[in-house]
Amino acid sequence: MEYALILLVYFAIDAVVGAAFLWVGMKITARFYGMLPGAIYCSYRELLIAIAAAAAASLLPYVGWLAAVIVLFYLLRKFTSAGAGELIMMVVVSRLAAFLFFSFILV
Repeated sequence: MEYALILLVYFAIDAVVGAAFLWVGMKITARFYGMLPGAIYCSYRELLIAIAAAAAASLLPYVGWLAAVIVLFYLLRKFTSAGAGELIMMVVVSRLAAFLFFSFILV
């Protein structure tokens, strides 16, 4: 029971925090590619769905990280009109923002 609770907490934190930072990455990438300041690729709900599916896929033993990346890129491609380069930049920027936040802000 404790193990299931730990997985549930990990899943919830990964989904909510991941979606928030992916939203930041999406906004930065949109500005980099010359979109208007209010322009977005997709809604926060769609980002939350993509991140939640990736977080669920990451729970698979041994291949979870690879399955999470595949699911995330597939769903982002489905939900957005962004090209492959924009999607890669969006995810890299979001992961970098999350890393900087957790490394320097919370320490």
